[in-house]
Amino acid sequence: MGRKSGDNNFANYVGYQNFSSDEPTVRINLTNWFLKWENGKPGFFLQAEKTYKQMPFETFRGTASHKSKENSMAGYKDLVKDYFNQTMEEIEQCLIKAKNLTN
Repeated sequence: MGRKSGDNNFANYVGYQNFSSDEPTVRINLTNWFLKWENGKPGFFLQAEKTYKQMPFETFRGTASHKSKENSMAGYKDLVKDYFNQTMEEIEQCLIKAKNLTN
């Protein structure tokens, strides 16, 4: 039996990926957010079941700053700085430059 017309569940599933490198990861407290160097750039990953989806920096920043008042994302800026050796602002500039080079 085939998929129904308009069924996008499979497309959403295929959009998930596992990490493409063996670099170590850092989990932010007990959340589903992970930090990882990916293709030489800082990467922010969201875990969904047993797979990971690389999320845009803006999504991570918005989620983290909104939830930073809660215990789950408390101290995320320090974790980001310790792992990447860059502040959130430096990471944003790095990712903007990388994006401009690919366009």
